[in-house]
Amino acid sequence: MPYTVNVQRTVHAAPGEVWAALADPARVGQWFGDVDRIVPGEPFRCEMGDGDYFAGETVAADAGRELRLRWRFMDIGPSFDIRYTIEPARDGAVLVSVADTGAPIAAEADGLREGWTDFLSRLDGFVTTGARTRFAWSPSIAMGALAAGTVEESRARLGDAWLYEHLAGTTAKISSRGASMTIDISDPRWGGAATAVTLTFHPLEAQTYIALAHEGWSALPAPLRLAERRRYARNWQAALAAVETVTLSR
Repeated sequence: MPYTVNVQRTVHAAPGEVWAALADPARVGQWFGDVDRIVPGEPFRCEMGDGDYFAGETVAADAGRELRLRWRFMDIGPSFDIRYTIEPARDGAVLVSVADTGAPIAAEADGLREGWTDFLSRLDGFVTTGARTRFAWSPSIAMGALAAGTVEESRARLGDAWLYEHLAGTTAKISSRGASMTIDISDPRWGGAATAVTLTFHPLEAQTYIALAHEGWSALPAPLRLAERRRYARNWQAALAAVETVTLSR
């Protein structure tokens, strides 16, 4: 059963201003990400600017009251149902709520709760000041995939051949295995700096959820950090998408 995360924030602004910040792509880009469209029944893509993105569709929109979206982060892993609601609050304020359903494990739900708390703070800041409040880039690449089969079968597929196929040109060394896998990564472009990837494996019914976190971007030379983070976000998306498409033969 997927987890549901609920986060609320009181915003001292008119309901129409808050709604526009949720449903007008130009305004969403000031506090969240660059979205191409928000039209019920139509797909959208929301780019965060650092290589991360959401791919999904607008499920329904009740202007000034409720917006429902469905998306997958990096177009892999589980699907998440997002429900924004706007309600009157005291002193002319509005209560903005977001319910996010789809996290397959408790740790991801905790991360989503922290993330939505931050995003609603940014929404509040943009609506009440008009200033851009969107973050520049995330210091961690984090994503998840759903692989067919057991934890042991999933771990077996993520070996040296898999790394070589998707991270050619880098030095990638698997330094530990077990319930989690650690990969130390360096790149000739980085001038001796190194980063670390942790993959954790979580058993689900007939599937394994693989959670990836790639840390250490602040160790790279400053002019390279964002471009390299974008490049590796693409690499990992492709690598985990390949794992998702594997069909087990028994």
